Amino acid sequence: MAGRTAGGGVRRPEGDAGRAWDARRYLDGLDTAHLRPVLDLARRATGFPAAMVNVLDLDTQHTVAVIGLDRVDALPRHLSLCDTVVRTEQPLVLPDASRDSGFRDNLRVRTGMIGAYVGVPVRGREGAVVGTLCVTDARPHPVLPAQVECLQQLAEVVRAHLDLLRGLRDHLRGLDDLPAWPAAG
Repeated sequence: MAGRTAGGGVRRPEGDAGRAWDARRYLDGLDTAHLRPVLDLARRATGFPAAMVNVLDLDTQHTVAVIGLDRVDALPRHLSLCDTVVRTEQPLVLPDASRDSGFRDNLRVRTGMIGAYVGVPVRGREGAVVGTLCVTDARPHPVLPAQVECLQQLAEVVRAHLDLLRGLRDHLRGLDDLPAWPAAG
């Protein structure tokens, strides 16, 4: 089945390739420093020490904003817990990742980098899940339903911010296509 036409007449692929195509549109030179207050709210609301926004394409998780951890710009998608959030389009709550049979063999869980994880989907303008807002702790950490709901609301703030930045970037690129002003003389 053919993809729908995107801006500029380009055909958007279907399925995960289309979702990854949408996700990559959020990676091109966006300044995400303004997401730090949202990440700080996510940390405070959950009591987790680290929060991040990740965008996932076909093979890679790209961290576009992080607080509370050293930044890792990219991670193979198969090592990412956020991959499950993107694939299922549902929150993933792991109060003790080492006790979850689906995740205890993950390298980052096995090595103690992630003891607890909560990730919620971030949708792009086209409606596909392009990434996650997540919080992590190296130790197991209790998670309340109200904390997950708060993260879901904050994910909407992240979505709006990323869409605003993407729209501004796309608009400015359009200005590059305008003819130059005549020289004053």
